[in-house]
Amino acid sequence: MSEKIFETKIDEAYQALKSLLTDSKCRLISEKEPTGISVIQGSLWGTSPETAQKKINFTLTQEKSNIKIIGKSALTPSYKNFTVIGYVLSILLIVIFLWISLDLRLYASTGSAGIWSWLGQTSGIMDIDKIAIFSRITEIFTAFLVATMIFESAIIWNINRKIHYFAEKKLDSLTVTLQNRF
Repeated sequence: MSEKIFETKIDEAYQALKSLLTDSKCRLISEKEPTGISVIQGSLWGTSPETAQKKINFTLTQEKSNIKIIGKSALTPSYKNFTVIGYVLSILLIVIFLWISLDLRLYASTGSAGIWSWLGQTSGIMDIDKIAIFSRITEIFTAFLVATMIFESAIIWNINRKIHYFAEKKLDSLTVTLQNRF
């Protein structure tokens, strides 16, 4: 949560904030002039707290002669779903790659054909070199996907930890904008 207090009129603060947000390519999704504005900022492909797609709700309240603006940020459901789908597909591929590798290794050690044994055959005959190659390739793909999931988890952790960065930056810019008006 981001919070700033300004010495100005609520209408001025609202208009200046709205202008800053639209200039920053935020998509306005709702507004309750002059006490609230909600925007979508960022992209589904964003990998940092500033570029990840998030919804930011700004609330403006009058406190004596000051205006308090609170910005609350949260990842959009689309961003969360996109991430979950990526994890699910990665896990599915990991399971398939491990299955192929184990099936081929079993075929090589026992000679009993399994579902994936055709990958380790040449002209219908067991080919140990092919089995070794396909087993190794699937193990490399599995390791790559696991590493990618770990890296993606670190990215998501960092985004969640600093989700309010963009709102804080906009409120800092609003401070400068409002000071320059006087």
